[in-house]
Amino acid sequence: MRDRNEFALDAMHAIKEEAFRMKECLLRGDFPSLYNVLRSSWESKKRMASHIVNENIEGIYARALEAGAKCAKISGAGGGGFMMFLADPIYIDKVAAAVKAGQEDGLIYRCHFTGSGVKAWRIQ
Repeated sequence: MRDRNEFALDAMHAIKEEAFRMKECLLRGDFPSLYNVLRSSWESKKRMASHIVNENIEGIYARALEAGAKCAKISGAGGGGFMMFLADPIYIDKVAAAVKAGQEDGLIYRCHFTGSGVKAWRIQ
């Protein structure tokens, strides 16, 4: 941002637009479109800066998709971030196992959509 990197600025504008599209998809209950928007948002986020992603994050993301996740929302920074995967309920355990594989230090929480927000709980 300080360097006025047009590539990074364009990526940020794309993420902002994708947030509006995510909201529209959620309000309509259009999950297939939501999956596409989240995948697009991840690609936009990676264009913001070279340090946004690393091999470990890409590996977790790839394993989750291979196990049945439809997409992910990746947020946070400085080692305190999180990855939220959306998957059909029948794949949740498989996705959780794939994400946990090789990760001694992460926590996995399950969540679901409700009429009043998101509720989550920890899986030990």
